[in-house]
Amino acid sequence: MVGAAASEASSDDFSVVTSQQADVASATPVTSQQADVMPDPFLAMNLGEEMQMQYLSDAQQRLQNPELWSSNAAAEIRQLAFAANPAAKVELDALCHKYQEVSVRRVRSLRGNIMAMAHTLVELLSATRVDHNMQQDGHKELEDCAPSVLKAAIQNIGTEFATQEQEYQLQSKMHFQKVVRFYEGSRMDALKSRFGALASVVAAMSSVGSLGLLWKAYFGKYWFSEEEVAIVSFCLPYTAGAWLVGGSAWLWSSWCAQRRRDNDIQAKAQSLVKIEMEQHQAMWHGTRMAVDAVKDTADRLCNLADSRTERRQILTKQMLQDLWTMSMAIDEMIVWMSQHGCFPPNYSVRNMVTPLRYDKIFNTFKQITNSLKPSLGGA
Repeated sequence: MVGAAASEASSDDFSVVTSQQADVASATPVTSQQADVMPDPFLAMNLGEEMQMQYLSDAQQRLQNPELWSSNAAAEIRQLAFAANPAAKVELDALCHKYQEVSVRRVRSLRGNIMAMAHTLVELLSATRVDHNMQQDGHKELEDCAPSVLKAAIQNIGTEFATQEQEYQLQSKMHFQKVVRFYEGSRMDALKSRFGALASVVAAMSSVGSLGLLWKAYFGKYWFSEEEVAIVSFCLPYTAGAWLVGGSAWLWSSWCAQRRRDNDIQAKAQSLVKIEMEQHQAMWHGTRMAVDAVKDTADRLCNLADSRTERRQILTKQMLQDLWTMSMAIDEMIVWMSQHGCFPPNYSVRNMVTPLRYDKIFNTFKQITNSLKPSLGGA
């Protein structure tokens, strides 16, 4: 479906990107804001609104998993922080900021590299369409440097993906280990708290028995007798010791109970981050499949003989089409991450993705969450 739309594009639908823009795009990676300032390379290939609607229609079927929408780690961690003590609250805030930093560390540079590569591909296609008598020298120079430029661009994008994927894996493993550690600590603190409570109860009962003996000694038949002196000399220190032991056990039990609550909060926060890191990793792997498709097409293009001009043009358009799919996948993930609180509050994800594309993806996500409200408990 995507390939048919791309192949039907006529020569009048192509827009020529200036060689200065291509030199900048191919020489150095550009940021997403710089790429957005340039003409949209995908619109030059008619990969615009119609293709976006087809892609997002497919997304409504792909993203029906309730697990993708049931949790919001950043928001839930902030709620947990309200019930935590000041020290735990500081740790939860640090966890939330670290989670945001790791989640979005490379998405902006990756998107910029994708757009820069798209501009280079559009220039290659445009150069083959113009009058060769006017552009022969520039076209030859562009064809000569195209393989190295494309390989470098693919390598940059592949490196970005591999590094981020590895970081997601390490973070997921680290948070799992912390969940286990905090839950083990919570279990041990629960046992200690119960033991301390039991010790305080035993001490209280012992002190009550000792007080009973004192009552009998003072008001019973042993009044002012030798037996009274013996009972008092034994019961008074015993009662004081029982109260001391019982009070200490009660304080220790309360401290263990408080530490158990803190460990439960920390374990809950770590488990929330781990779950979303696994979701990031799954979506990142899906986007990586689009990267592999671009790489495969680029390898075939670079290994193709220069004389096969028509075939090279078809593969270039195919690679641009695959690159468009990659850009939609990464933008889809960016918008999803923005709804999960992964970006700072003063950063505009809408401007990075471009308002038109952001609004369409956002509305698609809204339709998905509305359809999933019964399974999400009406959230």
